[in-house]
Amino acid sequence: MAKILTWEQMTEKFNGEWLLIIHAELDEYMGIISGEVIAHSPNQGEIYDSLPLRKGHSACIEYIGEVPEDLAFIL
Repeated sequence: MAKILTWEQMTEKFNGEWLLIIHAELDEYMGIISGEVIAHSPNQGEIYDSLPLRKGHSACIEYIGEVPEDLAFIL
């Protein structure tokens, strides 16, 4: 059985890494409360390559840590 982690546990365990999370519980602001981390890596590309692991489940991709200055977000 998969282990569900809280957001706090994820931030402690995976600092400086990208995460692929399924079975996410979200708050009213779409922030992650908890979920199952099925892939993690300091390399963002490896997470996108891991998307088939979600096997049809909705997924979240998150970065844990300080956002690098050369990274841009599109909302």
